[in-house]
Amino acid sequence: MIKNYLYQVETWGDHELELFANTLFALSPEDVQIIYTTVLNRLAEPSRPMIYTPLS
Repeated sequence: MIKNYLYQVETWGDHELELFANTLFALSPEDVQIIYTTVLNRLAEPSRPMIYTPLS
C-alpha cells in the first residue's frame, strides 16, 4: 500500500520524504532506485525558508 502511494505522489514534500526514508527497508532495491529518481524530478520547494545565522 505504501509503495503504491509513493509511486503516485506528484509533488514530494517533507511528509513524503520522511515516509520514503522510513520504509526503505521494506522496498526492493529496484523500487528504491525508481522512487528516488522520481523524487529528484518532483521535489517541492521548501515549505519554510532556510535561515542561516552567524556562529559568532
